[in-house]
Amino acid sequence: MLQPGAERLEPTACFDLMLAGFDRALKRTGPPIAHCYRFGACTVRLLFAAGPLVDALTPALAHLGIDDDDLADLTVHLWDTRSTGEPLSPFVGLLTEGIASDPYQWLTARHEIIGISNARVPATLDQWSGAFSVLDRETAKAVYWVHDATAVPYFERGAPLRTLLSWWLSDVGYQSVHAAGVGDGDGGVLLAGKGGSGKSSTALRCVDAGMRYLGDDYCMFSVGLPARAFSMYNTAKLNGLVDLQRHPRFVPMVENPDAPEQEKLLIFLERHLPHQMVLSFPIKAIVVPRVTDGHASTITDISPGAALAALAPTTLLQRPGSANGALRAMSELARSLPCYELRLGGDAADAPELIAGVLDAHTP
Repeated sequence: MLQPGAERLEPTACFDLMLAGFDRALKRTGPPIAHCYRFGACTVRLLFAAGPLVDALTPALAHLGIDDDDLADLTVHLWDTRSTGEPLSPFVGLLTEGIASDPYQWLTARHEIIGISNARVPATLDQWSGAFSVLDRETAKAVYWVHDATAVPYFERGAPLRTLLSWWLSDVGYQSVHAAGVGDGDGGVLLAGKGGSGKSSTALRCVDAGMRYLGDDYCMFSVGLPARAFSMYNTAKLNGLVDLQRHPRFVPMVENPDAPEQEKLLIFLERHLPHQMVLSFPIKAIVVPRVTDGHASTITDISPGAALAALAPTTLLQRPGSANGALRAMSELARSLPCYELRLGGDAADAPELIAGVLDAHTP
């Protein structure tokens, strides 16, 4: 096994090894399976070496699908060892073993691989999903690998390629953000907050009330003004059976009803409520939900700093790479918008009405 501090390949050489592994996988499986998606004004082409990874990663992206475009702005090459029979190159395989055995010695505080990542070629190995992601910014190509496509965990299925997309989006004028988005035809709000704040439940309440859905947990916005948000995933998440009982309409939509207790329940809304999906809207406000023990929900003004405190920490913790640009973009966004705290009381059934009131107040 490689040891931390041992001689490493240059980052571009590691990328080349990963891309060569994808090419060898194609020799075993045949032509790649191409899927193309629109993120904001840009296109991303995914080339899969086998079908199981398509099944695992594309449902959350289905609402963004467009006709295949071999001139896409970013091309991602995806493969897994179990379906294709093609292992990682020996060097990269030893590297992943080293990270798995002692991640603190191999990964930076921003989760990038020491000695393999640089400004041009960021690379990371996710400790929980086992996904190896590497991007070459100069060639606009990326490689994504997991050992077994059938074992991709629920959180990766719900927000696939999040790390790769976050890196690339920051290069083309967008910022991914840990927030939900709901609204109407004229605009919407970003719901910001850490896990357990009521963000996901509030978003589903709004869907149940007939509002449009941009996303839950992750979406993106264009850097600069005017503020505009864009969808990344059509996924909705619920915290187990107790949460599901609060939203009985969504029971038949759950993809993983037999999930272990520690896993969230996934819903791909494009399959069930495509007319309520929205790909983009002007951002009218940032709303920070907070669960309280009050009887009724209330909404009050908060400062841009308070909104940024809800928006930034979880975004930065879940985003490998430099934090400076992301923090500046989120700070500018918060300063440009009205910001509110939504204090959720009771069963929060009145939350959609309060959010609709915010939209009405800021729509000419």
